[in-house]
Amino acid sequence: MVLFVTPIGPFIVQNLAIALAVFSDQNTPPVFPRWVGYANIWVALLFCPAAAAYFFKTGPLAWQGIFAFWLGLVMYTIWAFIMFITLRRAIRTDEEPSPVTIPQSPTVQV
Repeated sequence: MVLFVTPIGPFIVQNLAIALAVFSDQNTPPVFPRWVGYANIWVALLFCPAAAAYFFKTGPLAWQGIFAFWLGLVMYTIWAFIMFITLRRAIRTDEEPSPVTIPQSPTVQV
């Protein structure tokens, strides 16, 4: 289980990349609200205690502890809910694509 709980590096990088993308968005209105960027930074920071599971066998920092396992699980659930709701809202408010028009071939009159 230690190998399941502790490899949080890619998830931290993912959340920081999402936060960077949210903060660097120059669209008016932005695709995601700024609070989504801050939420991703908080989630990335709260994933960090999972790395302590390598060093503790018991207690709150062990693989089954409140900080290493449960905090990460709760934060991932909150993150998935936040991203689902905001991504769904962003997709719904996006412009409708214009219909594709097929150019008519020129008619030849004889």
